[in-house]
Amino acid sequence: MPEGPLGFPRVTNVGPFSEVEAAQEFQRDEDPDAPTPNLFLDREISIIHPRLDLSDVSRVDASLTLREIIDQNDYRDSVLGRLEKEMDIATRDTDVGTVRYYYVGKVGRIIDVEVDSDFRRKGIGTRLKNLELDYMQDQGVEVVYTDVISRGGYNLAKKTGFKPIGQADHIDFTETSLTFADTTGVMFKYL
Repeated sequence: MPEGPLGFPRVTNVGPFSEVEAAQEFQRDEDPDAPTPNLFLDREISIIHPRLDLSDVSRVDASLTLREIIDQNDYRDSVLGRLEKEMDIATRDTDVGTVRYYYVGKVGRIIDVEVDSDFRRKGIGTRLKNLELDYMQDQGVEVVYTDVISRGGYNLAKKTGFKPIGQADHIDFTETSLTFADTTGVMFKYL
């Protein structure tokens, strides 16, 4: 498959946009003032990192989006025409893949990775996750956690270097208090 921006596969010629001209765009939105979610500080992370300063948590949403290109001549030059154009633009974006995560200090937590069903099995989830792991490392994060709830999530986590929580050597107590069953549970990766 041809390469698109930032090493993503070119997806503008597949899926629902195959009949129209489209562009793909990567975007990362970081919110350093996001409220700390319960998803970040679950049992495992609070046990392993009891002294996290949760007043400094950053939330990041990263996505690969397809934007259908609109012919500017299709709209009337009036208030109604401009409104129609803006509504049309807003509905022509498709999030191909997204990853949502939080980090504070040296600890990161991936909440979810999602790829639209029309674009799966093309390496988009892997590339998106690796790109954001590199970004977290640039921000000083040293260890990242992720919850795995499905076989696909487990495969993606393994492919991107994550291990079951029981294999963590940064835990200074018995690993019997943390569990990982078959292909579900918390996984981690050192950056």
